[in-house]
This record gives sequence, C-alpha cells and structure tokens, in this order.
Amino acid sequence: MDIWIHPDAASLARSVAREIAAQLAKPSSVLALASGRTPVPVYDELVAMHDRREITFRGATVFALDEYLGRNGADVGSFGAFFADHLFGRVDLPRERAHVPDGRAADPARECRAYEARILAAGGIDLCLLGLGRNGHVAFNEPGPILAAQAHVAEIADQTREGFPPELADVRHGLTMGMATILNARRVILVATGPDKADIVTRALVPVVDPWVPASLLQLHPNAVFALDGAAARDLVGGPEPQRHVVRRP
Repeated sequence: MDIWIHPDAASLARSVAREIAAQLAKPSSVLALASGRTPVPVYDELVAMHDRREITFRGATVFALDEYLGRNGADVGSFGAFFADHLFGRVDLPRERAHVPDGRAADPARECRAYEARILAAGGIDLCLLGLGRNGHVAFNEPGPILAAQAHVAEIADQTREGFPPELADVRHGLTMGMATILNARRVILVATGPDKADIVTRALVPVVDPWVPASLLQLHPNAVFALDGAAARDLVGGPEPQRHVVRRP
C-alpha cells in the first residue's frame, strides 16, 4: 500500500487524474468511480485533458460505486445525475458503457445482483477511485460488525446522512458495491482532502483491519493508494502542508 501526500487538493487532483489517464490509455479499461465533492476536481482535470484531446473514454467502461435507493439519473441529487453533470456528459464515454445502479428498480436486490454480473462480464475493475466518509465508509459500506462482500442494498448511517441536501431527506438506503468487489479491483486509489478527514484518515491507516472503519480494509490490497492533501494527512506528518512524498507499506 502507498500513501501519497500532496501539499494541496489541486495538486492531488492533477496527480490522480494522470493515474486515471494512464489507465485509460490501456485498451478496454474498466473504472469504478466515486461521487461526492472530493473527486469533483479529479473529474474536472479529466474533462480538461479530454478537451485537449490528451485522453479518450471511447474504449472504457465505467461503473459508479453506488446510488440512492428510490433515485436514478432522472432525479435531482442522484448519483446518476452527478455523473451526467461532472463526467459522463462531458467526455466521449459511450452511453451503453456508463453504468449507475438503478435505485428505482422494482427489485433492488435483483438490481444489485445484475450490477455485480455486469462488472464481472466487463472483466472486473482495473482501477477503482474511492472517497472516504467521515466515519470511514467507502461507497455505502458503512461501519459495522460485518461488511457485505458484493453489491447490496445498504442502510446509510445517520452521520453520512447529515450532509445530505433537503431533496434527499427521505433517503435511508443505497445500492452499493460491496467490499470484496472493491478489493478485487486491480488497483484502488482512495482520495481524502481537508482537515475534517484527518481523524478518520489516521484511524484508517492504523495497522489494524477493522470493520468499524471500512477503509482500513484497503490495507489488505496489494496495489492500493491513499492519496491525501496536507490537511487530511496532518496527523501523519505533523504539519498541514508537507511536500509531496510517498510512504510505502508492504
């Protein structure tokens, strides 16, 4: 596992975007991507690279990590709408290879099984980009005594719901990739920025795998990266603005 520490969120976004661009240069790449505020600068960088014709998404397949139960891309505030606005609608990704779980499916559990099957049919995930919740969740894999392995309907923790906008006040569950699906990705990059993530970053990197801190399971992955800005890494390095460096763990 590697830990990348950048002086600020902008340089981090550029670095992570370059890693995704390198993956896109390989034929038939399969990406799993997070929604939320943290990865938006990464997507903006990718769109800029696309507009400069430095990268193409034509040969790629992309899977969103999750979606709210009862929502789909037609709904304001959904992750489907998020990706349409921030990435899918701004690059040359073929529409049939842009996948988001259908939170309005009549049978959500069946939709989760079908989503898992689509990932397997695509050949598995080459690169998975994750955010980090303040309680340590990744996707909608919330802290608890056990973690689901594959795509499933998850109850969203109250702490996670605190940040929801008014139009999502009634949302209590989401469709999400499971931890095994994420850990089976050939490469994983988790991005965390800002001082409000410093405490949970430290907990996730304590050398103990703990289901109450789901992000800690990434320590088991042979090709995982924690990509942090100086504020998120402050407790690791003793200062808010370190120079970029890499810490490697076996």
